[in-house]
Amino acid sequence: METKRAIERLGRDLGIPTGDAYTQDWAFELPEAYRTDPWLDRYLEAFVRSDYGWHEREELLDLIFDIVNERLTADADAGARLWHRVRSVVDPYLMLHRERVAYWACPDFTLEEAFAFAPFARALLDAPAAAPARR
Repeated sequence: METKRAIERLGRDLGIPTGDAYTQDWAFELPEAYRTDPWLDRYLEAFVRSDYGWHEREELLDLIFDIVNERLTADADAGARLWHRVRSVVDPYLMLHRERVAYWACPDFTLEEAFAFAPFARALLDAPAAAPARR
């Protein structure tokens, strides 16, 4: 229920589709029109909003990571550059979302079987823990 409310709030605030009764993985099902660089910038701005809580950030993090993953798949160098820009924004919050990072790290899979983003997520898990951002 919290996830549904978070998605509805993000939809209202950002003007993006929230899916329908059949939507199971909102962040992964968002249409391509909402996966551009300008939209990514909006998601990053929203991610650091002080009035968003854990659930909104969790959904945004999946969306942000999925966009980076798609870029890495299409062009590894461009995706890596994008990740460095994204990381500077999301890094202070990552310890609050360690389980989500672990999902993207695919620890039970080889890199060949995992997301293109998995090496970056694994590096995050291996990095020294930073002090979490205030909510």
